[in-house]
Amino acid sequence: MWKNFTLITALATLSFIPQSIQGIPFKVFENDRLDASVDALLVQRKGIRKKTLALDLTQASPCNCIEGSVINSTELMNRFRWEPGVKAAICYTPSVLRSVEFSVAWVAEWHSHLVRSADNTLRFPFSTTDFTQDYNFAWRAKATYSSQIWDFEGNYWRHVTPRGEDFFSVSAIAGLRGFYLGEHARLQYSTPPDTSDYKAHVKNRLCGIQGGICLQMNPGSHGLWSFELIPKAAILANWVNASSWLGDVNNTVVVRSSEKMKIREAYLLDGDLRLSYHPHHGFGHIGYRMIGVWNVDLAPNQFSRKTNFDEASKIRNWRAFYHIIYLGFDWVF
Repeated sequence: MWKNFTLITALATLSFIPQSIQGIPFKVFENDRLDASVDALLVQRKGIRKKTLALDLTQASPCNCIEGSVINSTELMNRFRWEPGVKAAICYTPSVLRSVEFSVAWVAEWHSHLVRSADNTLRFPFSTTDFTQDYNFAWRAKATYSSQIWDFEGNYWRHVTPRGEDFFSVSAIAGLRGFYLGEHARLQYSTPPDTSDYKAHVKNRLCGIQGGICLQMNPGSHGLWSFELIPKAAILANWVNASSWLGDVNNTVVVRSSEKMKIREAYLLDGDLRLSYHPHHGFGHIGYRMIGVWNVDLAPNQFSRKTNFDEASKIRNWRAFYHIIYLGFDWVF
């Protein structure tokens, strides 16, 4: 009697334990499925050409004044912190062979600033000292730099092998990519009693096509865990707007004011490494992602040493890199 009672109790208890714990396999990526996900991001910005923004003449050598640099663009970027962001996505899977997804990501604006003071020995490294007044023999120089991005994707996934069923799964990805990079930089030079500004602003609006693959590994016998490697590459058109403004004599004299626009090609590489855990009706994931964008213009590039207007007013090619750590959850409907 007690043996029968023990068996019945064990079976009743087992019926209330989730199937994932019981070891009963199920299809995670089933047909006619709608997923909505939200990811929390931490993003670090890297990649900038070193450009001198302030010199101290007491530290410069006679043959090369650039050696006296006390503020440069690399220092400003190194002061960027890991900024929070959020990514939202929706994915519809009508069958085990295909999916369609849309996503948008936003990251809080990066900010940094540097201030240097000296005994009237600071200057901006213009090619000639008689180009401006307040930027020579200044007692104080302040540099500020800010940057922000948005990222948009719309992709079609063709699952060459069904996801979440075999030990390995391969999917091909094709779609559209949009990316926005906006930056602002400002220099303030003070030569008492005057303070003048050198300001620069750029907007990079990128849109184009992308392709990639997803390599998924599903270890274990119950399909609860998966590792995914998702590399993608995009060819984009970049609509760039860049402007700069240089004031002197307490900003009462406009030395330079220009605004430029150009459309050119750009390139994006995106690598994503993800670990997912997926019981019924939803799953969590954590991962690392790196995005690189080439042929974008950055705000510090607009600060030019050249005094010739045509030479100074150019849209320049450079790159930007982003390291992303994320944690998210998917709801399955």
